[in-house]
Amino acid sequence: MIAAGLHRSGGLKIAGVISRSYQLNTHHALGLRRNSGRRFVILCYHRIGVGGIPFYSSLPTSQFEQQMRYLRRNCRVISLDQLLQELDQPGSSETAVAVTFDDGYFGTYTDAFPILRKYAIPATVYLTAGCIETGEVAWYDRIFLALQVMTRKSCEVRIPHYRRFELDSHESRLAAAAELNLFATFAHCRTINAFGSAPLWRKSSIFRKVNSRTG
Repeated sequence: MIAAGLHRSGGLKIAGVISRSYQLNTHHALGLRRNSGRRFVILCYHRIGVGGIPFYSSLPTSQFEQQMRYLRRNCRVISLDQLLQELDQPGSSETAVAVTFDDGYFGTYTDAFPILRKYAIPATVYLTAGCIETGEVAWYDRIFLALQVMTRKSCEVRIPHYRRFELDSHESRLAAAAELNLFATFAHCRTINAFGSAPLWRKSSIFRKVNSRTG
């Protein structure tokens, strides 16, 4: 309701004008300070579309198109390569925006790409190369999938202490999978050098424990 009210009253346009010259100062008392140099914004998308995998991320195609249309009409949109060049070399002082996608889900091609092409918006896609080479689903998506298909209403996993997750709703299953993925990610960061270059999902004791309880 607040966003809709700002849109109807013209508040968003006013905020946009202010943001071009000022930014929030959060170091001391909350306030505004004048921009002292160039600014860059990187929009990090994960998955465009609804339904299917991944369960934890979705964005209706219509909303994504609205966002890209807004960027094209109101922002200086550049590629990530150009953004990096402008960090090193003086260029336009106008704020620039770059668009990126993580993991390279199918919807990036089927849903996002036609819209990006329509509005001539460059984008960078970070692919999960290991999954492409092996054909395996990423270990974090396997955890989400295991929690979604599990017939039990609860699950106990030691991470590293015993943790009981209630699985009585779609939201609780997503929350449980998100917590397990977060723990597994930090665990891998601490031990990745010891394990070498094998696919992460094979190393994850979290995945094995959750997968063994499916059913």
